[in-house]
Amino acid sequence: INFNNTSSINDDVLRREMRQMEGGYLSNAAVDRSKLRLQRLPYIEDVKVETTPVPGSADLVDVNFEIKEGLPGQFSGGIGYSESQSVLLNGSFVHSNFMGTGNRVAAEINAGQYSKVFSLSHTDPYTTVDGVSRTVSATFRSITQFTQASSDFETETGTLAVDYGWPISEFQSLRL
Repeated sequence: INFNNTSSINDDVLRREMRQMEGGYLSNAAVDRSKLRLQRLPYIEDVKVETTPVPGSADLVDVNFEIKEGLPGQFSGGIGYSESQSVLLNGSFVHSNFMGTGNRVAAEINAGQYSKVFSLSHTDPYTTVDGVSRTVSATFRSITQFTQASSDFETETGTLAVDYGWPISEFQSLRL
């Protein structure tokens, strides 16, 4: 099994999506399922597959996946002004293929005079070889009074969370 035109994705990230095993009997269904699984990755734009006979061997083929990489991340930001809340800032960053590992990292900031939210998260889609995923996240939220004359409301909340996902089938998982 060969992967062509990949420069920012680690080889093991692509191989863990394979349903056609290297050295195994060729199965068109397994090759098609492998192609579908690769196409579902958020940092891959297109996948083409071709099987070619190995020269000098009547019963061996190479399975070649032509990969067209897409953008692995998103960045957004904004600034605004409101008479009641003053300056408002927001921004987010999501990278679905952090350092070629297939891991997802995300950061978000929303801040105004009365409300501030900061959050970070890291998702490893293959914490185990069986496809169990793990997300670790941290969030800080601070909300203060909206009207000083009639309210003395103020709260700060910090959250640490771990989320696991167990695959039930190719298309379903259970999250806890």
